Amino acid sequence: MKRYLPMLGLVVLAIAFLVWRSLPEQVIKRRCKALIELLDQMDAGASVFDYNRLDGLLADRIEFRIDLLEEELVSADREQALSAYRWMSDEVKRSSFSIAEFRDIEFEGDEARVRMEVESVVEMPDIRSLDGRHACEFLWQRDGKGDWRLEGLSWSESPGS
Repeated sequence: MKRYLPMLGLVVLAIAFLVWRSLPEQVIKRRCKALIELLDQMDAGASVFDYNRLDGLLADRIEFRIDLLEEELVSADREQALSAYRWMSDEVKRSSFSIAEFRDIEFEGDEARVRMEVESVVEMPDIRSLDGRHACEFLWQRDGKGDWRLEGLSWSESPGS
């Protein structure tokens, strides 16, 4: 009987890990990290794999609120957002994105609002720099299949940066 205790302990730990990993907060954090990783890899050019990964993260319609653009609020469908990502991947000479800190995650029904600080360095011709620390807010919506999709993104300079 004693020889089965370590095996039983491992099974209990594995189940606990799977339960923790499937908590909505952990799923949302992984999706945010996946999105930031795609931005981080833009200078390598967009591969079909990156394009498909991004497609799996986006809702049918996304609202972008970016204070660095002339037109601060932009609404785009998924295809437009994917095309913009491909264009940026072709234009970016150097990019580096990382999550500096998760501020908070709020859930309200099938919506999740994530506030975080992101460090970025982006070198693009003819476009204002995205270098520095930025306050980001992602709005995720759970679809009919239970997948979380990005529905809104707010990007602004972080206070004090």
